Amino acid sequence: MRVFPLVALTIGGLALCSQALKAADAKDQPRPQLYTALENCRAISSDAERLACFDSAMKQLDQAIVSKEVLIVDKAQIEKTKRGLFGLKLPNLGLFGDKDDPADNEQISQIESKVQSFRATGDGWLLVLEDGSMWQQTDGAALAIGPRKGMTVVIKRAAFGSFKMSVDGQPAVRARRVV
Repeated sequence: MRVFPLVALTIGGLALCSQALKAADAKDQPRPQLYTALENCRAISSDAERLACFDSAMKQLDQAIVSKEVLIVDKAQIEKTKRGLFGLKLPNLGLFGDKDDPADNEQISQIESKVQSFRATGDGWLLVLEDGSMWQQTDGAALAIGPRKGMTVVIKRAAFGSFKMSVDGQPAVRARRVV
């Protein structure tokens, strides 16, 4: 019986080590060539040559942005995208930062929106929110007041990947994102 905790600790330790190695590998990856070109300009001591280098590198970067080879997003755009994807089951592809870095993978715990449209279904309600997301009630619980356009909806993460949806401050019901 004492063997099991030792095996569990060993497996857990190996898993942590492999995660640390993955994180180290991700941070050791080379930077994109366009960024490196800009970075290299800083080492030029002559002001005129350094400026020419920066101008050339920026022109290449600008062309890459226009041709959509490079996309630059700020933290606010990432947050907006994460909110738009809230509730969808998607793999973590590392598009919003280092997928092995917990700081880059902060999950949104809830969203708040307004009802755009609604309809009754066999299990309760299907709500379309202002952001275009569609949420289906899954537990069949009755709402004291049915949803109406413009009502506030708060959807929170719940246990085991599920979600709770509160319409206009009423007790929350179970829901899942449809689209």
